[in-house]
Amino acid sequence: MEQQYEDEQSMEIEALQSIFMDDLRVVSEGSRPGTWNCCSASSASQTSSSDVYAVEVWPQSDDGMKDENAEFGVEFIFAHTPSYPDEAPLVHVSSIRGLSKQHMEECARQVCDAIEENMGMSMMYTLVSVVQEWLNGLDMEKQEASLADDPAVLENKRREEEEARIAALRAHGHQVTPEAFASWKKAFEDEMREKADGFKREKKGTYGEVTGKQWFLQQQAKGEDVDEAPRSEDDEDFSIIDEEEDIFDDDDDDDLLDQLEDQLQVDDNE
Repeated sequence: MEQQYEDEQSMEIEALQSIFMDDLRVVSEGSRPGTWNCCSASSASQTSSSDVYAVEVWPQSDDGMKDENAEFGVEFIFAHTPSYPDEAPLVHVSSIRGLSKQHMEECARQVCDAIEENMGMSMMYTLVSVVQEWLNGLDMEKQEASLADDPAVLENKRREEEEARIAALRAHGHQVTPEAFASWKKAFEDEMREKADGFKREKKGTYGEVTGKQWFLQQQAKGEDVDEAPRSEDDEDFSIIDEEEDIFDDDDDDDLLDQLEDQLQVDDNE
């Protein structure tokens, strides 16, 4: 059974070397951590071999490559215990730079939780991935915090929120209440009244405060041909003749007298 554990551990190291290549290194005797995370005192006192390994973990850039220029990084150190993977491995996480003791305690808790979830399986690559994801999240939080006061970012955020609000209103429409309708109706009536007053002022400005007859005479005095005079709101109906105007001109009077005389002669002859 012991040989089976050793074979499985050896295969895992070979797989990790093919994945991490030069990033996976053997930790010398004098550089090994004095304490381990996530293990009992009995398991910490022994390992299945003399080899202890370490991998440097950095936040990933947008192209998926590690960013060794990042503000912080973690060194993940591990060793196999005799009965690993049926027994928890020895692990230790430490800050390369930029991380506090509280940060490392949080990282260690996530690693310990992952060990419990993966007992009975080779898990070292999974544990490194847990540290990687934790670092990526920490890096993203720091970037967001640094951008929080950027005026351009704030403006874009405000614009996106406004666009989202307008889209939501378009999708659901405006709720019509009696109060909302009364407010709209008053605004509409005020607008129509203002337009009507403007039209009246424009009309008065065009024709002036004159009657239809006065306007007609003014146009004749200017030598302009006028078929019909415009109506003013103060004009009387054109069928009503101005009191000062003769009902008939002189020619009309003569014609009428001739017709009356002819009619009288006809009556006498009869």
